[in-house]
Amino acid sequence: MASARSPQEREKCKIVTWVWVSVSLAICCLVALIVLGVVIVQPVVETDSLSFQEANCTTVKNYFTGEKPSCSCGKYCQSWYPCVRYLVDYVPASGGNGTARRAVMFDTEAGLNNGRYRGEDRQCATRPCGGDRGDKELTKFNDTYGEGQTYKCLYNPSDPSFVILTRLFSWDAMFHSLLWPSIGLVVFAALTLYWGLRCKAFQSSVSGMECHTIGKNVAPPPNDGGFIYS
Repeated sequence: MASARSPQEREKCKIVTWVWVSVSLAICCLVALIVLGVVIVQPVVETDSLSFQEANCTTVKNYFTGEKPSCSCGKYCQSWYPCVRYLVDYVPASGGNGTARRAVMFDTEAGLNNGRYRGEDRQCATRPCGGDRGDKELTKFNDTYGEGQTYKCLYNPSDPSFVILTRLFSWDAMFHSLLWPSIGLVVFAALTLYWGLRCKAFQSSVSGMECHTIGKNVAPPPNDGGFIYS
């Protein structure tokens, strides 16, 4: 029957476990912070989408640019979609003089951030990605927002040359996407530091005990028989 673990072994096991748990969770929080920053915060900040205002849009032209951007449709799945550019006339819902303005339309702020500074042939209104190369999604999108269709949209007063259909992320979404991963990162980093110091103190105490034990077990010097050499 195996002997029970000593108190030192149990303490070591507990400390090592907590160190690894704290480090792992701190890394997870850091990764979440980076991912959410790229997916949520970056498009909101770079497009200033929180300042967008409501307008009424009418599609005046949509056409296939000839580009076929590639995309990932899942694990071990690569596809592409046809790039369709939409030109719209929009009238601000409030604060305008009723004069229509021409703009390029994107589906969300993420799409706007991805395509606004590219050439006209890469300004894709929507980016469906699937095994059917987005045929169904594009057909549905065109039925809803095709030429002559009028619908609600959002425009940026400081950059009126682009509009979006939907604002994906609000101020609350951006705030919470940064708040909770940051809190988790600070908490688990502090726990990592705490258990790291506990580990260091434990190793020092174990080393001290070993040295004390070795000192007690040192054999006395051999007796030379009591002869005195002159």
